Amino acid sequence: MVKKKYLLIFPPEAVEQPVTYRLISDYHLVINILKASVSPGRKGRLTLEIEGEEKNLSRAIAYLNSINVEIKPVIENIRWREEKCVHCTACVPGCPGQCFVVDRKTMRVSFHEEKCVGCKHCLSVCAYGAIEVVEENNAS
Repeated sequence: MVKKKYLLIFPPEAVEQPVTYRLISDYHLVINILKASVSPGRKGRLTLEIEGEEKNLSRAIAYLNSINVEIKPVIENIRWREEKCVHCTACVPGCPGQCFVVDRKTMRVSFHEEKCVGCKHCLSVCAYGAIEVVEENNAS
């Protein structure tokens, strides 16, 4: 089993096709939608975490290529640098993955990387440089 994140960029003619349904039913993949921007008749973007057998993932990628969906591996992660954090909580309210959490007793922020959807909203609100984008070691 493999688990990878991808950005799918849909041409307008592919946006209204049941792509995630096909990935699940035809290729037996587990799909977690992390971020989506899809509108009928317009170019669409979908960030997915995909889990399944390597051979099924390869077949699914071939299917996506056949309908002209551009596939880019997501190779960036968010890193929280606790030593720079002043626990101002600016990162907490806008985080769609709820990966920044405040302990109400201590008023200290903690970061749960496994919940991060890679939206990068936190980068724009952290005035202290405690949050940064890093490239993964494994780009595959």
